Amino acid sequence: KLPLLKGATLKELSKKQPYQGITKGLLITDVQANSPAAQVGLMGGDIILAVNKRKVTSIADLNKATALSRNQLLIHLQRGQNFLYLVIK
Repeated sequence: KLPLLKGATLKELSKKQPYQGITKGLLITDVQANSPAAQVGLMGGDIILAVNKRKVTSIADLNKATALSRNQLLIHLQRGQNFLYLVIK
């Protein structure tokens, strides 16, 4: 588990399992109230597209992208029609 994303439930997107037409990325299906993920502003329905400038399409990709993070992540995500960057320390 990644401590900075604790409290977020993730689902891998694919052509067989898209979310609102999006087929690549990690969908945040749920965020527990008052969890580290909620405190940094992650929300259910957000789609993580990249972490630390590395595209993520699977949990394995996420683990690789965060392996050298030293407790700071730059997350590129899609929220509805908007694209955002979050810096999580």
